[in-house]
Amino acid sequence: VKDGLWHIEEDLLVPDGFSLTIPNGTTLKFAINRRLVVRGALAISGTKERPTLLIPQDETWGGVVVLNAERQSIIDNARIEGIRHPDNDHWGLTGAITFFQSDVEIHNSKISNVKTEDALNVIDGELLFVDSSVRDAISDGIDIDFGRGSLENSQFSQFGGDAIDISGSRINASDLVISGARDKGISVGERSVFEGNRLEIERTGIAIASKDGSSAFVRDIRIDKIQNYAFMAYIKKPEYGASKLAVEHASTSNGRLTALALSPSQIRIDGTEISPIDSEIARLYGVDF
Repeated sequence: VKDGLWHIEEDLLVPDGFSLTIPNGTTLKFAINRRLVVRGALAISGTKERPTLLIPQDETWGGVVVLNAERQSIIDNARIEGIRHPDNDHWGLTGAITFFQSDVEIHNSKISNVKTEDALNVIDGELLFVDSSVRDAISDGIDIDFGRGSLENSQFSQFGGDAIDISGSRINASDLVISGARDKGISVGERSVFEGNRLEIERTGIAIASKDGSSAFVRDIRIDKIQNYAFMAYIKKPEYGASKLAVEHASTSNGRLTALALSPSQIRIDGTEISPIDSEIARLYGVDF
């Protein structure tokens, strides 16, 4: 794409095996329901002084899909916002930005104002998300399904669902700030493995949940203004089995850390196991999991 301002009136489709490069200072303004679909690598090469913008002409546009790319996509200094799934969409996607069987690095970028189930959905790929942010989504922020990767030095705020949702994946996270998630700050599920360091989580329903055969370990975490429990471990899908959550060096402004483990799942805080309770008893007391 040549630099400048471009109005995209139809779906922008890149065929199999071709990559697409969008340089710094370029703005693509998409008409309502229009998508960018790349069946190869996507390179967005913005700079701090001249970021690359993918935005709607009006209120919303159809989003980004990258499929089966043989090379890694790299997104740097991009601003991507205002996405809603197209009317009469038959693809069944959940992500405003979807990488399917495609690896991606995202640096110094912002994703915002999303009206889809997931702002960013990585499926069966590797994600590196660094010095970036996701904010203002009606449901989840980042959803990683059967993937792997790292989230580093990034911010997540204002979600109707989870800030970070991990399923069947192996993810490391460090130096994250999460605020304003109606459901969970970090949801670790479906036999995922998660390790987090130096996390700040506030104003969420649950700070961190490990469920369905998952294993999560977090160190140096500060939480505040949690509506339900700071930490939960439980089984939602019986076919996956029990989960584990280990926490070291957690702190909160009011000095009270609440944790709920539903047997046979386990939570350990600074080496001390939290006594689990029976799931059926929890349901009688109205615990929602």
